Amino acid sequence: MKELSEEKLWDYAEGKLPVQEANEVKKFIENNPEYKQNYLSIKKIITEVSELQLDAPSMHFSKGVMQQIITQTALKTQIDLRIIKGIGIFFGALIVILLLFTFSMLDFTATSTILQLPEVKLPQWITQEWLLRFVLMLDVLLLIIFADKIFEKVKWQRVYNEK
Repeated sequence: MKELSEEKLWDYAEGKLPVQEANEVKKFIENNPEYKQNYLSIKKIITEVSELQLDAPSMHFSKGVMQQIITQTALKTQIDLRIIKGIGIFFGALIVILLLFTFSMLDFTATSTILQLPEVKLPQWITQEWLLRFVLMLDVLLLIIFADKIFEKVKWQRVYNEK
């Protein structure tokens, strides 16, 4: 062995070389004082680095990192505003269409003061009681969703105010 690379010297000092190759490097180091000096300095660096104690980050730093993680995940889970606007436009257009349809069915030429709505025949299984229960159930469901959104907003405000 005429020349020994720096990488091989580091691998030998760290004990990463196979036994046969380690024996060859050991003999080479013993015969060359220059490489022996490099080997001893590398060994010294390795022992000093292994004796170093890692410092723990402060609580303020840990809390700041966790807060950034929370805000990043919260931003990722938000729904895109374009989707919300699209849904709003769809339902707004639906309401306008239904109003136009309703007003087109009205008879504005009637002589009486009471508007005459066209008679709509509903299936027999749809009764007034059934319709009332359906509307009430829908209202309760919307109220639950609304309350959930308010409670979630209050919860996130508490998280952000704890900074």
